[in-house]
Amino acid sequence: MAAQGLRILRVIAAGVCCAIVATAAISAASLRDPTQPPAALAAPGSVRNPLDSFRPQHLVIVGGERYLVLNGRRYRAGEIISGGQIERITETEVWLRGGDGLRKLPLFSGIEKRPPNAGKAATTTNTSGQPAGKKGQIK
Repeated sequence: MAAQGLRILRVIAAGVCCAIVATAAISAASLRDPTQPPAALAAPGSVRNPLDSFRPQHLVIVGGERYLVLNGRRYRAGEIISGGQIERITETEVWLRGGDGLRKLPLFSGIEKRPPNAGKAATTTNTSGQPAGKKGQIK
């Protein structure tokens, strides 16, 4: 009787092991590859422009010439970067020409350069908060 009970336990244990292995195989088949982009981005027929995600971050001036610095490499006007040719580099933006035309990519989003107000004189204050050039009385 003990031998028959042991045999039944072995059959049950083998069945449980098979069920676990089958469940693991089904779960592994349903997992997506984490190195692949989401399915919505890789939809058939949608071609992404590499310039859509390009944002200039750093400009330098060497010898009077402006350069865009990206990943430790300097790029000047006329060079190809991210699928587009650099048309010009100003102090606030980079102009790239790609397959869809000319694009202006700002270096500082939301900041624009404007000339100072020509009609208003600048008012400066000293450290005491009074207009510069006038001395206050010390009591």
